[in-house]
Amino acid sequence: ALPPTDYLINTELKRYDLNKPDEKGKFTKAVLGHIAKLDSRSEAEAYLDKVRQLTKIPIDVLRRDFDKLLGVQPGKTFEKKEEQALANVITVRENGNIKAVRFILASLIYNKTFVDKRIDYKKLLPKYAEIIAKVEEGIAISSYYDFFDVEAMPDLKECLVVNFEVFDNPKRYFEECLWQVASTEYLTMQESLTAKFKESQDQSERMKIMQQLSAVNKAIREKKLEEFYVR
Repeated sequence: ALPPTDYLINTELKRYDLNKPDEKGKFTKAVLGHIAKLDSRSEAEAYLDKVRQLTKIPIDVLRRDFDKLLGVQPGKTFEKKEEQALANVITVRENGNIKAVRFILASLIYNKTFVDKRIDYKKLLPKYAEIIAKVEEGIAISSYYDFFDVEAMPDLKECLVVNFEVFDNPKRYFEECLWQVASTEYLTMQESLTAKFKESQDQSERMKIMQQLSAVNKAIREKKLEEFYVR
């Protein structure tokens, strides 16, 4: 199956005769519109080069028309778009993980027997490393109020007053929370490795990244948590 943008370009090729100047112009305008919907400047550049090969229009001309189409300064096309897309993804993930993170932290703080001792919780939840450090010290529940400004930390505040009795099967829920948080971290790794693969021009490096991607994909498929085990 072709990527969506390739499919759309092929569709436009069937509509227009590139040997005719007016139809070549219509083809270019239509394809630039499709490319403008992409979220990455590097991906857009690859398709602009493909249009250059098809139409023989200089790349600088294509870039100028492309940036004009989006109403931005040359070279600035995707900066705000990419930043906003990333911010949206992070917000969605963080909101979706709040309950899971809080239950994991609460279980650690209250030293529940179902806590998986194999997990490196500082690696799984780096944002909460200071709290986890106090968990490892074995401080009393009341002492958290001495070490932290609990009122200013809603996640910690929620953890300290959690009622475990409302959960029918807290052990199973804990395991579900672990995977929810871990899978989010795996997806972040996946995106980072994919971006590195696209940017790299070195074949050996690309092979190494592919191996890492394969390992992450396998962990996601099989729901494995070994990446977060204590080393």
